[in-house]
Amino acid sequence: MEIENKRILIADDNKDIHDDIKYILETSSGYMEDYQETKLLKEELFGESRQSPANKAVIDIKYDIDDAYQGNEAIEMVSRAREAGEPYSLIFMDVRMPPGMDGIETIEKIWEIDRDVGVVICTAYSDYSWDQIISKLGHKDNLLFIRKPFDNVSLKQIALAMTTKWSLKMQVKKHIGTLEQEVDKRTMELKLTVEKLRDEIVLREEKEKLLAYSAHYDSLTELLNRRSFSDSVKSLIDEEPSRCRSFSLFYLDLDDFKSVNDIYGHDIGDQLLIKVSERIGRMLDEHACYVPDYVSEHGKVKAIFRLGGDEFTAVVNETDRRAVGKIAQSLIDSISEPYIISGHEVDVSCCIGISIYKGKDTPINTLLKYADIALYEAKKVHSTYRFHELSESYSYINEKRIERELKKAIARNQIDVYMQSLVNTRDEVIGMQSLIRWLHPEYGELEPGRFLHIAQKSDQIIVLGAYVIRKSLEYLKRIHESGHDKLFVMVSCTSREFYHPGFVDSIKSAVNEAGIAPSYLKLNLEDKFTFQTTPGALAIIRELNEFGVQFALNGFDSDYPAFVFLQQVPKDTMIKLNRAYVKNIATDTKNQKFLMALMDIIETWELDVIISGIETQEQKSILDSRECILQGYHFNTPKPIDQYLKDLAAGE
Repeated sequence: MEIENKRILIADDNKDIHDDIKYILETSSGYMEDYQETKLLKEELFGESRQSPANKAVIDIKYDIDDAYQGNEAIEMVSRAREAGEPYSLIFMDVRMPPGMDGIETIEKIWEIDRDVGVVICTAYSDYSWDQIISKLGHKDNLLFIRKPFDNVSLKQIALAMTTKWSLKMQVKKHIGTLEQEVDKRTMELKLTVEKLRDEIVLREEKEKLLAYSAHYDSLTELLNRRSFSDSVKSLIDEEPSRCRSFSLFYLDLDDFKSVNDIYGHDIGDQLLIKVSERIGRMLDEHACYVPDYVSEHGKVKAIFRLGGDEFTAVVNETDRRAVGKIAQSLIDSISEPYIISGHEVDVSCCIGISIYKGKDTPINTLLKYADIALYEAKKVHSTYRFHELSESYSYINEKRIERELKKAIARNQIDVYMQSLVNTRDEVIGMQSLIRWLHPEYGELEPGRFLHIAQKSDQIIVLGAYVIRKSLEYLKRIHESGHDKLFVMVSCTSREFYHPGFVDSIKSAVNEAGIAPSYLKLNLEDKFTFQTTPGALAIIRELNEFGVQFALNGFDSDYPAFVFLQQVPKDTMIKLNRAYVKNIATDTKNQKFLMALMDIIETWELDVIISGIETQEQKSILDSRECILQGYHFNTPKPIDQYLKDLAAGE
């Protein structure tokens, strides 16, 4: 970025002064024709000889010198030079140049045109004093004063210093200009980045709000969901200002709701659930307790929950049995009124089980169990309500019987594992989900919902889980030997199994015994999996992941700590989204957008997605554009291993 300018203007009404200055600077300015005669004459007069090449100055400074003989002429030349982009770096200015304006006035006007040009005032002893010059022109770092006659060395030094200073000043100005442009450019880039970040923050906040909504609310009815139940009721018992000393817990279940789905279809069934939830909200508007809510703008919401399916709970701010019974009966009567849905008149009734909390140290789960017991009694009659009574002789004989028989089921070879395919969006089978079945001699084929919850109450689930792992790997070995050696198997496990001290060793042992590479086993942590012991959970996951086993997590939408947990898991971990996320995506744009937003967030964590519950081609088509694994009855149903192998061989 070097800028060199040795352009000089001499403004003096005396031509001899012009020639003197040029003569003094001649070693730097070359051979100029207009003063060669004067130069030769001075050599003859003063006896100066031509310099030999050996005696020439080492530094050859070439000045470009112009002449002006009046102030107006100098002003015009400075103006033209500046407009042409070739400004002067130095002016030697005489003070008195009759008959025109003097040098001081000329300098003032020149600096109005070009304030950067350096000026050396050349004056005799009879001219202005330094103080007079300063009083008119001010203190300037580009103004020097030299008296006539000139000292050769001083003049050369002044010319070199002033032109060099001008050049350096121009370089600095250019550099500053470049820096300012760069700063402006970077500032604009920063503004754009800030705006982009602001937009991304707004988008993320919207997505996080959607996630928080999903974690706390039921997507179909927009009531609080099962995951919110325990914390919400706990806040009523423990926390100010929502603390409630006493209340009633309603557990509501529709009578024979399954027949509505069977007769009219699931879409009508879903619309019925929405309308039922609206009636519950209206009927309990003045009776429901309020619980904290971190999603709505009001910060609180009525304590009405959809636990799942056709089951609802509500916390009512009344404990007098007569008043509570009146509220319950009004609710039953309202729900029993006919519904008009898509041109169909749909009738449904309900039962309500009620437990009452009166400030005693009764656990929330116990309150719900009491209400469930009362509901069980009410459903024996239909369309009624019942209070739970501690003196009731309600028993769990059937449950105890199942518990006893389940202990012997493995030894009696009654426990089996069925296989259901996992496919990609190109309909290619890439793995299987193993699903436990109890082939009960009396009740027939029992799905896990009929007995697993009983096994989870004791270490029986540990024995059962270990058996399922080994059986699943045994069947995977058969599938590989049949020619499908790229498929993996996904096996579900509960939090009780996961946190059992021998869990890691039992998994490693089962994999080694089966002779299967660990990477073909995926462990699916179930919906009710807890992330509260995050460091311990991560340690288990990472140890097995280093061994080669991958994980799929269902507890994604449990609560906010789960989001933090998921950002720390290994990158080959998969997130499994259940039927609730895809159920209405073909008919509800809001649900579809939410699912896509959720998948976008999971992708930011670089985790794969498995979506279960795919039942229609419309649901699959919506997901065809995404990279994910699909599971559901749209593709196939869970089957015993022999039938599953036949289906694989047939390309199904």
